[in-house]
Amino acid sequence: MDERNKGLVFVLNNYLFGPDRTRERKGSDVDLANVKHVFTEIGYTADEAQNLTAEGIRQKLKSLTQKILSSHTSVVLVFMSHGKEAGIQGTDEEVVTVKEIKDMFSGNNCPALIGKPKIMIFQACRGEKITPSAPSISSSGVDNGICTDFVGTDGGAGDGGATMVTKDEACLTSPGRVGGGEVEFDCSVADNADMYIAQSTSEGYFSLRHRQNGSWFIQALCEELIASAHDHHLDDIMTKVTDRVKRQEGYMVYQQRRQLFLQTPQIIKQGIGKKIFFLPKYPPPAGSR
Repeated sequence: MDERNKGLVFVLNNYLFGPDRTRERKGSDVDLANVKHVFTEIGYTADEAQNLTAEGIRQKLKSLTQKILSSHTSVVLVFMSHGKEAGIQGTDEEVVTVKEIKDMFSGNNCPALIGKPKIMIFQACRGEKITPSAPSISSSGVDNGICTDFVGTDGGAGDGGATMVTKDEACLTSPGRVGGGEVEFDCSVADNADMYIAQSTSEGYFSLRHRQNGSWFIQALCEELIASAHDHHLDDIMTKVTDRVKRQEGYMVYQQRRQLFLQTPQIIKQGIGKKIFFLPKYPPPAGSR
């Protein structure tokens, strides 16, 4: 991507929830600082927002699409909040779906980004599942600061719905003849090609965050970008991030049992056939190629 004008990075950090705004996503301030620092160093112009309701998120993203210029080579959107399977939550705990966000930045609604990478990064829970192989162990143990980014259906969060004591897009073919037969659409979708979606966890599962050090996924992402963005493309970097996150583990009391939690990020590419290199402006780390 053009080093002179990569584009915008937008970072949403929702960290206060509930009617009285007393339920806090602790450690999210570390994630916010790290994301802004890394992408600014790479060459993006940073924009941020904190503690927006679902409607506030929609209005902010709508205004953001109007700031994107034809000279921009890409956009990066980073969403850090509590979440559900369909998408992220505003501070009012209403959901803004991933589909909504994709549609806002589609070629139809944001023509300046047609044919350009739209990179979306989500740090949020996507359900209430834990790793199936995680064994239950005794309820004794020390607090190692691990919590989830999920708000329970009853509105109670306990910093994410668990008690903390421890740590496709369809392929659209123009109507015509393929193999001698008539082709029709089996669905109606927006033009949302060139999208790279990185989810901190798999569909239906919890996403984990340390109350002092920030989330596992964002921490790994920032460190791997600093170390590898000079000579590795985004797929390689995300492979390293996924491997790091998969190797981490933490303990929480969930459903009255102290359980081992693991996490597996999920990467989805839509209509991207080329490798994405960031070409950062800062020098390579010592010892790199």
